[in-house]
Amino acid sequence: MNHARSAAVLALLVAAVGCTSEADAPERPASSPPAATAGSGPAPRQSTPVTPPQLGSTAGAHGPARGNAAFRYAAGARGEALTVAVSCQGDGTLRIRIPVLGAAFPVECGTGESDATGAGFDLPAAHLAGTVHVTAPPGVTWAVAVGRGESAETPPV
Repeated sequence: MNHARSAAVLALLVAAVGCTSEADAPERPASSPPAATAGSGPAPRQSTPVTPPQLGSTAGAHGPARGNAAFRYAAGARGEALTVAVSCQGDGTLRIRIPVLGAAFPVECGTGESDATGAGFDLPAAHLAGTVHVTAPPGVTWAVAVGRGESAETPPV
């Protein structure tokens, strides 16, 4: 095939595939009706974004995320407690597991505002680096922060 014939075939293909007129385009559906007037019902709740809770000293954080995940956190000084703070939104229960501590706990999430809770661990292995494993049901958005501190009190989140 010579160059002129190849160019003609290419031009025909472009014309056949790439060109359409407005008459060929499908009709667009009518626009949706206007929103209801104020006072006709309760306003939808604005949800807050899910972010890792703020801790004084962060050794690791992950999120916002959906589904199951695992992430690492850094080692700390001996004698420091480990704090795990969780923020979540959606209907379901998260399962938080910290294998190096042999610890696990559930976190109930709500469908409205982002809920936040935490747990403190003052165990001999709390200074070691480790991994947090999160098991989450579909529809739940979550974020986790891991921090270090002097005591194992539950953090204010």
